[in-house]
Amino acid sequence: LARQVIRDTGEAVRRRRGTAPAHTEQLLQGLVADPARRAASAPASAA
Repeated sequence: LARQVIRDTGEAVRRRRGTAPAHTEQLLQGLVADPARRAASAPASAA
């Protein structure tokens, strides 16, 4: 489940790419990477 959410979020960021300024894209990537890291380190029972 967590992998699917991360994949969907990654696709959404890719769709936005090219339309957002570089600093906004960096912000988005930071916001995406943080929850992804948390999800990866969370126990399987949490998902």
